[in-house]
Amino acid sequence: MPPSVKALPPKTLEKLPPIRESKQPKYLSAIPKGNQGQKEEKQKETASTGNLKTEKHFTELTPKQSPNIFDKDVIARLSRKSKEKQELETSRGLNFSAKEFNDWGYLERLKEKIERVWQYPPQAAQRGIYGDLYLRFTIDKKGKLVSVELLRTSGYRMLDDAAIKALKDAEPFWPLPDDWQKNTLTITGHFIYTLHGFYLR
Repeated sequence: MPPSVKALPPKTLEKLPPIRESKQPKYLSAIPKGNQGQKEEKQKETASTGNLKTEKHFTELTPKQSPNIFDKDVIARLSRKSKEKQELETSRGLNFSAKEFNDWGYLERLKEKIERVWQYPPQAAQRGIYGDLYLRFTIDKKGKLVSVELLRTSGYRMLDDAAIKALKDAEPFWPLPDDWQKNTLTITGHFIYTLHGFYLR
């Protein structure tokens, strides 16, 4: 007879505990994954570098402080420069024409006295009017103005009148030198008006 086979009872399966997700340690969560951390670091460096460049750029373009035009020292300095420029312009060829008269010191003092009272008409200066004229005037032995003659007009009545008025306002002049044998001295003066000043020749 063939051997009998006995059926074994089924084995009972043991239940395994549920799989729990392992928590990542905190120190590992701070580490960036892959190249992402490197990219973020580069972005931060670029941003900080960009800020530095921008700050440097604006620093270089900052304009220098201009001097305060209302400061007393600045006004005085500008006034001195303007006066020096005017003196330079008005000191060229300040010569009167007087035949046979060689006392240039007398003529120089004469011009200085006339220039102190001679004025550029304000209306002419505002309108940009300029020109030149010739006057012939005569002084007697005592320094009194005897006559004034307009030889050539400037083309503007106000300029001519201002020059004639300067001669009349400047008298009396100094007596003529003793070595001058004549009773009068006739002088031809060149009165020049420019937008930078006015002077005599």
